Amino acid sequence: MISIFNSNTGHAGSMSGCHYPSDSDIATDAQNLENDMKFRVCTEFLIRQKTEHCKCESENQSKTKMESKRNLLWVMGICMWLVLAHHRSGAAEEKIGKELIKSICKNRGNNELCMQVLSSDPDSDHADLEELAMISLKAAASNASSILNDCKRMIDDQNLEPKVQQGLADCKENLLDAESQIQDAIASILSNDKLDAQVWLKAALAAIDTCDDSIPGDDDILSRKSVAFRQLCNIAVAINKAMLATHT
Repeated sequence: MISIFNSNTGHAGSMSGCHYPSDSDIATDAQNLENDMKFRVCTEFLIRQKTEHCKCESENQSKTKMESKRNLLWVMGICMWLVLAHHRSGAAEEKIGKELIKSICKNRGNNELCMQVLSSDPDSDHADLEELAMISLKAAASNASSILNDCKRMIDDQNLEPKVQQGLADCKENLLDAESQIQDAIASILSNDKLDAQVWLKAALAAIDTCDDSIPGDDDILSRKSVAFRQLCNIAVAINKAMLATHT
């Protein structure tokens, strides 16, 4: 391409007719470029602001949630304290000693025996339910041992009929079971297993019933003592039920 000079305009030209941008075009392009850069910078700034705003909102929401959780935990703590305070207050008002013994024995058919047995221990004046249960069970265990000794003595009587001796032998085995089951009931109460204690007490009552069934008649010494054994076991059952009720 050959350049030529136009004397009229004073500008360089081209023989091929090519157009060169003027100074105003260049200035306009530069201004447009500058505006584009400003727009881009402004857009990036707005994006950053929006991102930071969203981040702040997220942090604020997290703080709000944490505050709500703290408030909930605080309220739960107050409620638990009130429940424990009420429980302790109720426990402080529970009957003990003689008043508790009267409450246990008043609805029983064997009221006199119940009062006598539970009041027999020197510590019964300040005893709670568990301590009274132990008193009644120890009395039942002592009664079972006494019946067992009588049974062994009677078995050695050579004047008894073989049928009676066999019945006494069967009774002895059941008495041994009853004696062992009373000890198991005591161990269960000491380990705070009241339900298990009820099972052992019922087993001991069943054992003494089987013993009675194996001996003819109901006027012998064993039959009379077995009545007392049942009553003692039933007192223990009633006390144990009361303990179960206080833990529900």
